[in-house]
Amino acid sequence: MRKNQKIRTYRPRKELQSKTKHLKTNTSLFNLKLFIAFFVLISSGFLFYERNFVKEKIIIILNPEEEINQQKERSAPKPNIDCYTIQKGDIPAEVFAKHGKLNSNQIANLLESSENIFDFTNLKINKEINFVFDNKNEKLEQIIYYPTSERMAVAQFNNEKCEVKKEDIPYSIEKKTTLITVDEYLYKDALDAGLKAATIIEIADIFSFDIDFTTEIRKGDQLNVVYQKRTLE
Repeated sequence: MRKNQKIRTYRPRKELQSKTKHLKTNTSLFNLKLFIAFFVLISSGFLFYERNFVKEKIIIILNPEEEINQQKERSAPKPNIDCYTIQKGDIPAEVFAKHGKLNSNQIANLLESSENIFDFTNLKINKEINFVFDNKNEKLEQIIYYPTSERMAVAQFNNEKCEVKKEDIPYSIEKKTTLITVDEYLYKDALDAGLKAATIIEIADIFSFDIDFTTEIRKGDQLNVVYQKRTLE
């Protein structure tokens, strides 16, 4: 009887080495591609951050004075202002004592200093008067009274001294244009367009000799008004 013989299969060494080498090469290439993709992603994020950072830095460098001025405005102490509208029955001395915190001597000093410039005993109903205090709201610095829409009387306090003068009201002037389309009647439509009653009356006075606003105005007519808007802080 023949003895059982084990059959062994041998592969050539070169073929095994080739396949192993090919597998290692594929793994290396995959790792290399993964590393490159990761590097590109990190670089892109860094460049995006760097670009935005530099842009913000340049803006600050190009506008240093503006930034400094804004910081000064934010940190500067603001005065306290007591705005009061004169009512019927008000006595000037009581208004100065209550809102301006002035004693009788200071009121007398105010009236004496303003004698030849403006009469502070003649305060008109519905006119505004402002009492300007320091940032601690303790010391009165100014009294500003608006007798007309163009001029104001200013009393400046410096310790025990009081100086009174008249000045033009420092309006901020803005040019405005408003288009009015007649739908019901001119007065109402002008109010709806944002004009004040006094402005509408002035427009009517300007055209009063040329246009009869009660009979000649028709629905759909348009009026383009160019005017100056004055604002006071």
